[in-house]
Amino acid sequence: MATGQADLAIAFQAQAYERTMIGFKDSTGLLATNGMGRHIVDWMPSAAETDQTVQLGEYSKSNYTSVSNGFGAHGLALLSHMLAVGGNASGAAKVGATSASLMAQIVKSMWNGTAFCDGPCAEVNGASKLMSSIFTLSFGMVPEANTASNWQTVADWGIENIGDYGAFWFMNALGGGYFADATGGGAAVHAVDDGTAILHSLTKCDEDSWCSGLRDDNLSMTRESWHAGTYSHEWGTAALEGVVWGIMGIHQTAPAWGSFTMKPKLGSLTTAKIIVPAITGYIHATATPKSLSVRVPCNSAATLCLPRSAADTAARRSAAGNNNDAPLQATLTLDGAEVLGYVDGGHLCTNTPVGCGTRGAARVLSAR
Repeated sequence: MATGQADLAIAFQAQAYERTMIGFKDSTGLLATNGMGRHIVDWMPSAAETDQTVQLGEYSKSNYTSVSNGFGAHGLALLSHMLAVGGNASGAAKVGATSASLMAQIVKSMWNGTAFCDGPCAEVNGASKLMSSIFTLSFGMVPEANTASNWQTVADWGIENIGDYGAFWFMNALGGGYFADATGGGAAVHAVDDGTAILHSLTKCDEDSWCSGLRDDNLSMTRESWHAGTYSHEWGTAALEGVVWGIMGIHQTAPAWGSFTMKPKLGSLTTAKIIVPAITGYIHATATPKSLSVRVPCNSAATLCLPRSAADTAARRSAAGNNNDAPLQATLTLDGAEVLGYVDGGHLCTNTPVGCGTRGAARVLSAR
């Protein structure tokens, strides 16, 4: 996605296909995770490798765990997407069909009507706990009508009960399902709140926080866990994801940054600034609750969105008979001129993607 170059996916498609664990698919049509050997959903702290997620009530034991099955199905979808970008249409179609078949069986056996069970619902007595919601939201598997309730399950648990090890997926689930967007076919998670949940996770300063590491351990970078471990574990950088994908709402939606969206969710922040590197150039952005100023790189196109105010939301619901079928159109101001926009959940977005400004000038979006 970052480079637009699918060379590795084309060269190693067989190995990538195998890494989705599709070979463990059995007569049920699901991946039999009980045959995969050491199976980790979260950190296993004891010598006996007792799954702490089960001990803490975050997940249920199953012979066909939802997390690994979701990884398999969505991994196949991502591989199909990369093969298509690389020009391998037949390979993309074959892998895509395998993904769709696995996904259909997951839905058939694991969907309980409001959320995905931790395995086949019949096997886990219908249990749907935290980890299933986190990963199925991240993969865009949850229907839009049910994303709010699944999102709330994750937000209510809190990052202090996930820990640094799970922070990356926690932020991804709350921040919009980045990997769902990456295939062009996933169900992105709309902004259920105004960004408060992620902002709280990023800025709180109790024992289970990045802040406490800076304060108590004199850290200059994030670590494997809040207060210990190495400096080389990628999940330690989940704070970056919380800021870029969550607070600033910047999601790449096409290979090589051909397009991206920006849907800020600022919580209590009155202003936020960021510079995001893309292969087309740097994205310079400043967001406030009422305006955006974005230097869009040339060769990129951005769908820019403003957070809807409480007054705007109330007025539209009133006009629509106090329901959620609010008028889809909105009027925004782009670089001083009125443009049409549309309502997208908690945001007002430009109807037409925005390109770079004259001589690299920032594009400025505001509401009437």
